[in-house]
Amino acid sequence: MPTPDATAIAELREVHRAYLDAMVEGDTAALGDLLAEDFTLTHMTGYVQPKAEWLAQMGQGQFVYHSIREEDTACDVGDDGTARLTVRTVTDATVYGTRAGWRLRLATDYARHDDAWVAQRTVATTGELGCRVGAGPGSATRSWQNPVVRPVPVIGKPDIGPV
Repeated sequence: MPTPDATAIAELREVHRAYLDAMVEGDTAALGDLLAEDFTLTHMTGYVQPKAEWLAQMGQGQFVYHSIREEDTACDVGDDGTARLTVRTVTDATVYGTRAGWRLRLATDYARHDDAWVAQRTVATTGELGCRVGAGPGSATRSWQNPVVRPVPVIGKPDIGPV
């Protein structure tokens, strides 16, 4: 019989995979169901984008995710119905018309609502990353450098310029 933490981790990985799949499929309705109403996405530039704005821009083709490959995943589950899932990805996306590939670290905070895990916020970062390998006490830590050499577009509100 799986432990409560093992069950929660399996559920979180499943819902997070659905989140990433919806991004690649451009399924904003499915994403809307997986994200809290006050969800925010913090881009690698530091711009904090509200859920409605991000989903609207996805619907307009300003964010097109071609593929997202997961490389490492770590999960911390709290006793209070919250969790953080951190995944290292290789993401191929077209953002505001520029296609590029990024090695990202996506840290997503989840909260349990009515027997379902709901994403509260995601923070995306690039560059030198410290990623835990595995989950739980005693997990190893290692650095991971971003070797992507293609230009990285500035992500911000197009009407106010770079953020």
